[in-house]
Amino acid sequence: MAEAAQPGVVVNDAGIPVKLITTRDTQLYKRPDRTSPSSPARIFRYWYVLPPDPSASSHRLSKLDSVTQNGFYRVASGENERGFQGWMAAEDVIRWSHRQALRPAPRGGRELVSFYASPSAALRALETGDTSAATHSEPADDNRLILMPILEAEEKSIDGGKVQLYRVAFVAAEPGSSSSTRTGSGTSRANVLAKTTLDLVFVIDTTASMTDPIRQVASSITRVARELSDRPKLKERVRFGLVGFRDSVGGVNPGALGYVAQTFCDLQEGANHRVFLQRLAALKVTKESSEDFPEDVLAGLNLAMDVERLGWNPFAWRQIVVVGDSSIKNPEHPDRDSRKNVGGATLESVRHRAQKDPVGGIPAVDSFVISAVRIKNPLYADDHAVGDRQFQRLISGRRYDGKMITAAGGEEPEDFSRELTASLLKGIDAFEKLVTSSAAAVPASARGGLSAADFPYPMLDLLRRLPDEKKAAGPSFATRYCTDVDAEGNRILLPHLLVRKGRLQSFVAFLDLIQGLLEEAGEPGSRDLGPILTQLQMMSVTLNIDEPITADLRLGQLLSGLLGFPVQTRVLSLTVGELAAMSAGRFQEWVRSVSLSRSTLKRLIENPNLWFKLHPSAGERDQHAFVALSDLP
Repeated sequence: MAEAAQPGVVVNDAGIPVKLITTRDTQLYKRPDRTSPSSPARIFRYWYVLPPDPSASSHRLSKLDSVTQNGFYRVASGENERGFQGWMAAEDVIRWSHRQALRPAPRGGRELVSFYASPSAALRALETGDTSAATHSEPADDNRLILMPILEAEEKSIDGGKVQLYRVAFVAAEPGSSSSTRTGSGTSRANVLAKTTLDLVFVIDTTASMTDPIRQVASSITRVARELSDRPKLKERVRFGLVGFRDSVGGVNPGALGYVAQTFCDLQEGANHRVFLQRLAALKVTKESSEDFPEDVLAGLNLAMDVERLGWNPFAWRQIVVVGDSSIKNPEHPDRDSRKNVGGATLESVRHRAQKDPVGGIPAVDSFVISAVRIKNPLYADDHAVGDRQFQRLISGRRYDGKMITAAGGEEPEDFSRELTASLLKGIDAFEKLVTSSAAAVPASARGGLSAADFPYPMLDLLRRLPDEKKAAGPSFATRYCTDVDAEGNRILLPHLLVRKGRLQSFVAFLDLIQGLLEEAGEPGSRDLGPILTQLQMMSVTLNIDEPITADLRLGQLLSGLLGFPVQTRVLSLTVGELAAMSAGRFQEWVRSVSLSRSTLKRLIENPNLWFKLHPSAGERDQHAFVALSDLP
């Protein structure tokens, strides 16, 4: 059954939305013309394709005279016209009509994934076990999530068995470059310094007790921004970001709180200090109770460390300041009722993510230094004592410690804004000293009076590792061939799907609707099909699902159109008529099975670390995630 794409997006003959991947750092244009106003678009970003003419009668690729205008694609950040963002030059993108991507499987005893310039080379390597013809290989010392969109897929026969041959896309460093400098175009020290920024993200508790602390943070940042306006050499080189966090209700949903963690200003937006200050001034606390004293601080920190969603500069001093007056909800909290958090994160997992262990003795360059502003609420002394221990642990880095500022809260809160301002300006002074010095002043020997103590951040290690004369190659877009198993037959690649949050939310809502309709249609075994079919037909029209609703329609067919890919779960393969005729016992078994699928999907939907936006202006339902096939129905 063809996917039910929303009006506006171009689809192929299989009904799959046509998407683009940028193949280089380029520009998103306001009009299909390179002289029109534009904004940066980074390498390896995803876009949906819209018809060049919004009034096109058909959105099917095969029926459009052309999918471009003047050599430009009209692009969106979601599956409909509402997500329109601008125009992208066809020469800067590659078309992606699949929805699947591949991730290397857990290491175990498998071989590293190798990539080849031709299908024949990939198949020959699989037959012989000789990988010498590989042009690229999975990094042996890098366990990050690597996702490669599938451009083409074909089943092949090898030694009587079947294997999948894939053509995939990825970003890779050129041969000879260090795997540790995987961020942008590597170059000399002077050029690295020219790209360096001080990126500073505030992660703020926005529960009811935080009104005055938020005002004090705003006061501090306002003073810092005014100071920076008098330093022309730092224009747009000190960037601010803002994340708010609250808590879950019942350990799962934010409910009346509105959100668990949310980005209010990313670092690209926050390069404009006026924009950042406006977002900070508009930050509101909830009036609803979050049930207990601890809050989901770790959800806020995990979101803040999301490189893509916050727009962290690869060549930046990465600083995070978390502000709150509660302890940290996590599985090890001494209060049994305060051990649940949405993402299941622990203090150690967040510390590890922020301050990664050295690999082969070389410190990570994509670490974060976490500092904290702790407000003591005199009404909850026990919780504050727990929180103090947790935050001291949190800011203790493996290589660089953060700073702790403490202040009293209550009816007459202590003003911590001056201390915070002084601390921030001290770090900015050190940053300015670095980026305004000559490149020759920052070698490994720290000539010119500069030392590691002057720069409390791992950026110095990156500068030391860059070669003095030889230009280090930067990342480039590549398409190569690979197979899904190695020469020993071990699975080396696992499939993932690019999923839109709105589709999963509608899928869960539709499951609830179907179960409710069945339960309200009379006694088991003799349910009235008429009202059920009528309601399902109305819903299918609303959701733009072109499928006749009859008693012989298999539920999986209907839900596949809604979800955007085939539903595999056996429990959803029954027809509407079969469900209506079920006995009470069988129906309850079916309900339990459906509940398991629904719970799995809800956990995915409610995991704030899973979702990302294709464009900062995209709405919540247009957030996307790569989800393992094994986690989908």
